[in-house]
Amino acid sequence: MTGFRPGNLVWILCLAVVLTPVAGRGEAPAPSVEPVLPESAASARPSWGRRILWYVPNRALDLLDIFRARVRLGPGLALNVRLTDYGAFYAGKYDAVYLGLPGPRYPRRLRPPAGLESLHGIVLAGVDATDDTRHGPEYGAAESDLGVQVLLVGAEAGIDAMEIADFLGGLVFLDPRNDDFPRAARDLPDTTSAVSLGEGTGAFAVEPKPAAFDSIGARLDYLDENVQRRISEPLRATDAHFAVDPDAPLIAPQTQIRLGLYTSFRQGDGFEFELSPDMELDVELPNLEQKLRLFVESARENALPQNEIIEQDEKGINVGARTFYEKLNLSFDAGVRARWVPVAFARVSWKRAWGLGRLDITPELRGFVQTDTGVGALASLYLNCWLGGSNNGLLLQSSSAKWTHDKDTLEWGASLALGRVPVLLDETQRGRHIQWRDTARAQGLRYAVFGSHGNVDRHRLCFRFCGPLYKQWIYWEIDPALEWSREEDYDTAVVLLAGIDMLFWGRYSE
Repeated sequence: MTGFRPGNLVWILCLAVVLTPVAGRGEAPAPSVEPVLPESAASARPSWGRRILWYVPNRALDLLDIFRARVRLGPGLALNVRLTDYGAFYAGKYDAVYLGLPGPRYPRRLRPPAGLESLHGIVLAGVDATDDTRHGPEYGAAESDLGVQVLLVGAEAGIDAMEIADFLGGLVFLDPRNDDFPRAARDLPDTTSAVSLGEGTGAFAVEPKPAAFDSIGARLDYLDENVQRRISEPLRATDAHFAVDPDAPLIAPQTQIRLGLYTSFRQGDGFEFELSPDMELDVELPNLEQKLRLFVESARENALPQNEIIEQDEKGINVGARTFYEKLNLSFDAGVRARWVPVAFARVSWKRAWGLGRLDITPELRGFVQTDTGVGALASLYLNCWLGGSNNGLLLQSSSAKWTHDKDTLEWGASLALGRVPVLLDETQRGRHIQWRDTARAQGLRYAVFGSHGNVDRHRLCFRFCGPLYKQWIYWEIDPALEWSREEDYDTAVVLLAGIDMLFWGRYSE
């Protein structure tokens, strides 16, 4: 079982935001998630004399609105990563005093550079399972941030794309945020929460959350119910827009979402630590085209499959479309890797499985091209053999070779794993070709070897353990290992791999 680059769901959700009001036939347009000025106040523009008098102070305030950069002092333990409200991820609890740039002031007139701040709970993919507080951080809907609180000290930094547009518009006397002075005071909420969109509206709506959760289990149950809806429903509404018959659209299956977070600790010549998120979305759009699927995944499809998720060289999130040709066992993918400098890619894959009793033989061939590395190819052979009278034992073997134009060398990997698999994520797959990531509870032993340039570069012997952490949607994995690499003269290194997977699968279809 293996797995979040947080927030990159926005690449899909932006399309859904544009099309959902059209798709939701018979529904009123979704209101703004932010307070709206009363008509009299919104229409009462200040005179040009006042606008010129306030020009320099307003531009200075608009510039400060763009940035959040502050330190915090107070007890707590928390981690915050967000890319707009839809890509907001937070876990922890803190009560602190902050000092520094507070971030966007909207809807307030001013936000002081020092004050109180509290945030308790969890935010996952923009679904807010935090308690309401009087002194929340009040993020902007388009804000991106990174923050941490450890024991008594914390810090946070970020920028708001909407405030950048407001600053640029203000240079030519426009005010997209309606926050220039002079202006009337707005009604302010008594409490705040961790995201601006709140429970959302229309296809983005989730169940109203309580002001405070009475347990961690209640928070997790709220997330389990609503993360699926927050991500899946806008995509299904978007697909319904393309229905040939608007009165009888094909019902798209719920999007299957898999989020993971993995860590690696390695003690060899020195100590190394790595933290890596992972994400998969499998989206079917039957009204757009019968065999077209939208996919979102961590960039690892072209990596050697023997590598662990956290060890992949490629970073970023792939967003694209996939077409299947079942009779030929072919699939074609095309899309963009979401990075600071986007990378376009295309690939074609052929994969077929043959069953010989309990033994499955699955070869796979893939050709790909990327704008950053050029062309490449990957060939793999998988052997899958179930053992024991009730198919509780499993033997997995794989061999792969990869060539890319930028490296111009052949890399290879091979692995052999033996395990006990009492529970699968999907028990209908027992006896068929599976991978370790398909197990819900398992124990095993795995040996892997890697090489290039005609050399053996690395050996690894790994014990593997995984099981359910909370109900049937959060799973843990711990893999202690020993490693010998050519770079360290094959001295023994101790490695510990650990991870958490969250499965938001819902009902496959309705």
